[in-house]
Amino acid sequence: METRLLFRGLTRRCPRCGEWRIFRGYFALKESCPRCGLDLVREEGYYVGAMTVNIVVAEILTVLLIAIVTIWTWPDLPVYELIAAGVGLNILFPIVFYPLTKTLWLAIDLAFFNRIDPDEVR
Repeated sequence: METRLLFRGLTRRCPRCGEWRIFRGYFALKESCPRCGLDLVREEGYYVGAMTVNIVVAEILTVLLIAIVTIWTWPDLPVYELIAAGVGLNILFPIVFYPLTKTLWLAIDLAFFNRIDPDEVR
């Protein structure tokens, strides 16, 4: 059951029923799922976890980029290009990835913290 919820979260769908139409725009979720009625807009501060996941993934990718480029180009490091790529990655990736982290965070919460009834997951 947790795997299904997490997969749905990774694909920007409602974790409970799999409905695709849960976003009003690129960043804004609807109030509730049109199919199953799952409350998507939770209490204030609920999606801080989504922002945390977003930032952590961006930082991990930046560290991997720096490590790979350092190993690949040693000893002639392209410092300015590496800084530009790292800054660009840290600016663009969180913007593009944020909607996905909202549904992923909701799926993590439902799967591991709220323990919804398995019969509710369609």
